[in-house]
Amino acid sequence: MKFYLIRHGIAEKNNTKPDLERELTLKGIKKLRKIYKKIKKKIKNPDLLLCSNAKRSIETGELLSILWKIPKIESQEKLNPNSSIEDYVFVLNSYLNQKELVLSNLRIGIVTHEPDLSHFASYLIHHSLRYNLTDNLIEITKPAPYIDFKIKKGALMIIDWNGSKGKLEFYATPKILKEL
Repeated sequence: MKFYLIRHGIAEKNNTKPDLERELTLKGIKKLRKIYKKIKKKIKNPDLLLCSNAKRSIETGELLSILWKIPKIESQEKLNPNSSIEDYVFVLNSYLNQKELVLSNLRIGIVTHEPDLSHFASYLIHHSLRYNLTDNLIEITKPAPYIDFKIKKGALMIIDWNGSKGKLEFYATPKILKEL
């Protein structure tokens, strides 16, 4: 199984709107469209896109679903800004309740926010999440060490996860994606 971790595009400044209502800027939309149009020929599309309920996350997911022709996009409140690793695990367990899915070539795109997204990535890469075959659930096996990195807006990280170990396969900032 592969996780495509994508941070939403450039959004409006947090001035007067509530955080969940902030939209992508025109610059953010153009930048996302330009870089993800190029990369769609170089990687396999996700099978499913999960987003937070934040407008900027949903707009990013919708743009990607059109470019990549992904039929299924869903927003999840538990992926809103300031989500915990437990929230991510809860959402994934609602989709991945079969061993065959976890061990398959399923590709799940997750469009959310920082620092939650990089925190989830650290758990996958540090082998702190494991699929429990007996209970058919993903569980947190140990805390991930603090890794100080930040996924830039519009960046893409692909992590191959076999149910217990995660391997970083790809990471590119928008600047790198533009050059591909």
